[in-house]
Amino acid sequence: TAAKAALEKKESQEAIDAADKALTDAMAKLVEAGDPTELKAKIEEAKVAKEADYTVATVQRRWQELQDAITKSETDIENREKQLTLAQDAGNLDSILNSYLIKAYDSTELKQKVEEAQALKEEDYTAESWKAAGLEKILKIAQDAIDGRENKENIKGAINSLDTAMDKLVPVS
Repeated sequence: TAAKAALEKKESQEAIDAADKALTDAMAKLVEAGDPTELKAKIEEAKVAKEADYTVATVQRRWQELQDAITKSETDIENREKQLTLAQDAGNLDSILNSYLIKAYDSTELKQKVEEAQALKEEDYTAESWKAAGLEKILKIAQDAIDGRENKENIKGAINSLDTAMDKLVPVS
């Protein structure tokens, strides 16, 4: 380095001071690498996440963002980035996993309701009540909720809609 060379060459005090200042300035620019422990845990959490555990709509919008955030985080650890950067990476992964990607809700009960409604025969109910129930439309909405791996609110809403529609049916006497 310039400071070591200045000392070995018996440079002037001015040259030694300049080399010392350059070394001090360079050292001041060094930033301690951050502790990657928390970020590594978030990366592992993100890597074990499965698309099938989240709603189709949020996977379509956010899954690639999650993969990109994992890659960036791993790169930042490899590059020994400062603590603030690693903390921001961990926060970004956490936001994607817990806010942007919406967990799919178990649709078992809805599937059972759909089967129950599909088993109903139009000829067993009055034409007026069958029309008022709008069962075909409600069944399509319910099936879309199942296929879309929807969230709890939408699954429960589809169940309630099916129950309401079936309650409107009046058996033929």
